Amino acid sequence: MKLHLGCGYKRLKGFVNIDLFKTHAVDLVLDIGKQKLPYEDNSVDYIQSEHVFEHLHWKEFHFALKEIHRVLKPTGKCYLLLPYATSLSGDSEYHAFRPRYWVFKSFDDKFNTHEYELPLFTIQRKLIFRGKYKPFSFFNHCVKLYEYSFLRYMFPAHEIKLIMVKK
Repeated sequence: MKLHLGCGYKRLKGFVNIDLFKTHAVDLVLDIGKQKLPYEDNSVDYIQSEHVFEHLHWKEFHFALKEIHRVLKPTGKCYLLLPYATSLSGDSEYHAFRPRYWVFKSFDDKFNTHEYELPLFTIQRKLIFRGKYKPFSFFNHCVKLYEYSFLRYMFPAHEIKLIMVKK
């Protein structure tokens, strides 16, 4: 089974298309930040969501990731695309937060040192540069330099792509 969270008007064939509002593309109306996904534990192979999680407040964000972890099969994948914090699209009154490179760090098995019961994923991150900034994609090879300096403002990434694999 494959889920498309926050589908809006974009229907993906072969997916259960889920959104907060009913449109012609929606199979299931659900608030992913507040309502449990109506699927059994370990029953979903793949989840895709583009430009949705930046609209969730921190509590909703955590709830949604826990639900994703619950329904994904072991080694199931979740593909997320979010606007990067320094992009023009990342700064909107409709966004609850502005994602940066390490935003999912507490859910990443490589970095989580907390003793909280957070679901863990293996996470691959990639900054997406578009237009005149596309040549700066090499910053994916030196993220700390980019993330912790003025460079992220001079050469803003447009989006951040995450591929999260359930542990």
